[in-house]
Amino acid sequence: MCGPLQTISRLRGAELRPRARAAWLLIFSALTGAGLAAASRLVTTQSIRQTLSAVSGESALFFGESALIALAVFALAALLRSLFASGCVAACTVMALSFVQYFKMLITSTPLEIQDLALAFSAGDIAGLNARYITMSRNSAIALAGTAVWLAVLFIASKPLRLRGWARWGAFAGAAGIFVLCFGLLANAVIYRPLGVPLNRAYSQNYVNSRTGFLLGFWRSVIYRDGGMKYDEETAEEVRDELDGLISGIPSGGGEPVNVIMILSESFFDVTELDGVEYEGDPVSDFHELESEGVSGRFYTRTLGYGTVNIELELLTGINTRLLPYGEALNTWTSEQFEKLPAVPAVLRGAGYYTAFLHMYNDSIYGRRAFLPGLGFDDVFFSEDMAEIDPAAAAAGGDYWNYMEERISGWYYSDDYMADLIIDLFGEKAGESPVFIYAVSMENHSSYLEDKYDEYDFPFTAELSGEARGALSAATQGIANASRSLRKLTDYLETVDEPTVVIFFGDHKPGLGLEQGGSVYTELGMCPADSSSWTAEQRAEMYSTEYLIWANDPSLLPAEPGTVIDDSSNFLGLTALRCADVELPGYWKMIEAMRQESLIYTWEYFVSESGKSMLQIPDSDADALRMFDIASFVLRDAFSARYITDWLL
Repeated sequence: MCGPLQTISRLRGAELRPRARAAWLLIFSALTGAGLAAASRLVTTQSIRQTLSAVSGESALFFGESALIALAVFALAALLRSLFASGCVAACTVMALSFVQYFKMLITSTPLEIQDLALAFSAGDIAGLNARYITMSRNSAIALAGTAVWLAVLFIASKPLRLRGWARWGAFAGAAGIFVLCFGLLANAVIYRPLGVPLNRAYSQNYVNSRTGFLLGFWRSVIYRDGGMKYDEETAEEVRDELDGLISGIPSGGGEPVNVIMILSESFFDVTELDGVEYEGDPVSDFHELESEGVSGRFYTRTLGYGTVNIELELLTGINTRLLPYGEALNTWTSEQFEKLPAVPAVLRGAGYYTAFLHMYNDSIYGRRAFLPGLGFDDVFFSEDMAEIDPAAAAAGGDYWNYMEERISGWYYSDDYMADLIIDLFGEKAGESPVFIYAVSMENHSSYLEDKYDEYDFPFTAELSGEARGALSAATQGIANASRSLRKLTDYLETVDEPTVVIFFGDHKPGLGLEQGGSVYTELGMCPADSSSWTAEQRAEMYSTEYLIWANDPSLLPAEPGTVIDDSSNFLGLTALRCADVELPGYWKMIEAMRQESLIYTWEYFVSESGKSMLQIPDSDADALRMFDIASFVLRDAFSARYITDWLL
């Protein structure tokens, strides 16, 4: 650091000409860009070796990242007349994004995406949920310390390098123009097309980052724009005629109404199938016994470790977000938007059902209360509303929160209490009309640390580090408690006369990330630590859980007891409507036509109807490609021209 300080000392003692000031400003901006690019790499990789390797072995990418930051710093320094202020803006932006990327990868093995910024106002609540994971590692401290020292250097250098008059505006215009040219107008030609991720095609953020690195990958998501689709009456008529033929043979349904209870069990999956783990007992024995009484299988989903709200919205609406512009997040939609398509609760309410949404946490993060009515729910209950269901909670009066605190298990309200609430609500409403209850558990939510529970009922043997062993113990106990609560609910339903189906599923596997890098899954050898390098088979494995359909009358099941049928977040809403045996609108018949072509289709992977995992739909599968093109047209049409959507409702 002596060199820069000596240089600054000379600069402070000299009256520099405008061109010399601009030249030195450019030098310091370039050094700032390189330093922040290196600090970002150190935070996101948590590896000094990988950071040095990026500087030397990936010099072109590192230069691109450095130039992206440097041009922005130079332009802002000229505009604000302060190199220090410009450096602070750049440092805060780059380091904040890098830390969010690191912690999101740690918790979920999923990269930061542009749509995640929609949750910026809920950052405090999200951080609170995962506070036990948010710790300062040695490498993160090094990156922050280095950034702070360099900002001190910029503070000293800022005044002697302050531009004035024409030099200021000329420097700003020049830097801004080069930035727009290189990282805007020509970005596709000079950066992204050579790296194999052209801007005229949509790719998952994981794939983009694997080719470009984090900073250039995230910038691509900022400037990427979906090409849109052509809407005109002639095209709409062709799509309508073709779709009419595809759904004409699909039965409508419409028998005697059946009660349906759907349970999204947070991070539930069958831990006994983990490679290299042997349990002394069966943590999910109740679930296994119920599998023999119902229909079950693998549940393919769209994420690992996070994203519950978009999973539930996808299955409740039938909207496969892979068919929408990349980055479209359903949780940002309004109630009015959801009203444009027949969501599962809206279809059931139209058939005379009482519909309720029950969540075992508060509504602080996603603001579900604002849009859930648009899906067709009559009532919405969060943790502050349990007195409306539970008589004992109502009787607690001013001691409500003390009463609720006694229902906590593993830092959250327990799955056992959720079963009690479902039973109370069902008992109150089932005699009046058919009932649809959609419940979301919380007990098995992250963080997964050794002290989450006081005691653990299912010891195991596995070659795992201490941190990984603690994480798996916490997840196992939460999953075991979910399995027990499911049995509690089915035991009750066996005593009632009303025909009832329970659909129970895990929304995603828990992330189980480790502070030193990787995850429990990587220590078990199930996948590499870098999720961008996962194969299609590994994605299908990591992005899947289990589900179960159970009924208090076996004749209500979609197949013989014990049958294994795989399902997914794309189609479980359709499964629920089929279990209820209500008449399907044309829209849901279209969803069933899609189901005949695939098990799931996401930005990360595709699973064919036969169960084959691939990263993309193969060009040879013309039927699947055409079906998804049609569905994409219909979904987008619902929110724009509306040439054909009214016919499907």
